[in-house]
Amino acid sequence: LAFSAQQAAGAAGEPHEPMLVLVSLGAGNALPGEASNSLQAMERQGLLRVQLVAPAPPELRLRPSLWAKLQLWRLPADVVLYLDADTLVVSSLGPLLQAALAIDELEFGAALTRTMEALNTGVMLLRPREEQFESMLRSLTSRAQWSGVSRWSGQPWSFYDARRGKPGVDVDAEAELPAGKSETTPQAEVSRVEG
Repeated sequence: LAFSAQQAAGAAGEPHEPMLVLVSLGAGNALPGEASNSLQAMERQGLLRVQLVAPAPPELRLRPSLWAKLQLWRLPADVVLYLDADTLVVSSLGPLLQAALAIDELEFGAALTRTMEALNTGVMLLRPREEQFESMLRSLTSRAQWSGVSRWSGQPWSFYDARRGKPGVDVDAEAELPAGKSETTPQAEVSRVEG
């Protein structure tokens, strides 16, 4: 991602700005050595800069990847373009960012998934606002009162809260999906917007 963004900016004659990588780990965890070494090497080359995010408050029982994405709304920027690490940039991002800055009403943009029932959070354009972060945090805090079932897994929301955080239990594991269901993206559960 960082290399393709640098190449696209260079081809357009634009300066390359290092990409920001937010790293959120569970309490007591560390990046594997190879991942840490790769990030450090790319940082030395000016492709990116790494920012560690403090772990989520334990009572929220959030995956580190979701907690890191929530931090996007707290960044000191006028507009943020979030791209998953597996995204390939094929042309300059400058015109997109300039257009986003010119739209005062822009708050958030993301594509719907193929099912049209969820957002693909692998590519998002947003305007950081602390009040949006606080609103999402309140929603997640109140999820114990959510009713109904997940369209993704068919499980009631209480199933996830009852199992999340228990040692040795990964509520996102494919083994827990009903027959015939499979996870299509690394953030499939996170990207779902449920009613």
